[in-house]
Amino acid sequence: MNQTLVLVDDHPIVREGLATLLHSVPGYQVVAQAGNERDGLDAVRTHRPDIAVIDLMLGDTLALRLIETIAHTYPDTAVVCISMHSDAAYAEPAALAGALGYVNKANVSRTILDAIDSVLRGVPYFPPEVQQNLLRRARGQAAKPTTPLAALSPREIEILRMIGEGLTKQQIAERIGRSANTVEAHRTNIKRKLGLDNNAELIRFSALNLSLAPTR
Repeated sequence: MNQTLVLVDDHPIVREGLATLLHSVPGYQVVAQAGNERDGLDAVRTHRPDIAVIDLMLGDTLALRLIETIAHTYPDTAVVCISMHSDAAYAEPAALAGALGYVNKANVSRTILDAIDSVLRGVPYFPPEVQQNLLRRARGQAAKPTTPLAALSPREIEILRMIGEGLTKQQIAERIGRSANTVEAHRTNIKRKLGLDNNAELIRFSALNLSLAPTR
């Protein structure tokens, strides 16, 4: 029986390249492709694939909410995340959101098959430092911070990125579907975790540390 896959990436050339690669492997079948979060979730809901390969950045939005939704609502579909970022500051939030694998786009043609095969065997596929932190969490130990961002939750990283883009509290609230008060609470928690004293320092930190938007 073929292992089925859904590909979610906002760059058609990336999706087609991955589809061509995966179709060349006996036993793998790409059943759907999507270019945004909504269509990606619809594809998973319709096809219930074994694997969903999801780009961490879909347009200007982190795909953490999509990863979380799939992990909780469709637990038989394993998520492998692909990203232009290789460091643990981005891989770890993806893991905490529910992804079981993480591959750098720079090496995707060489590593995506290993990642998918590993995840299908029930073995997570992450950078070593992320694996170590996840193991510490499973043992009830404090995770070793790999960067200051490692202390933040996936939602906090998403909000921090939008702060760096210059979005107002109300604009962030509208984008994530929460109240302005909730956004303010997140901002307060982010400042506390990062040791920042005011919003100016928060904006500066985001600009220096969270330049996530891919070059198009």
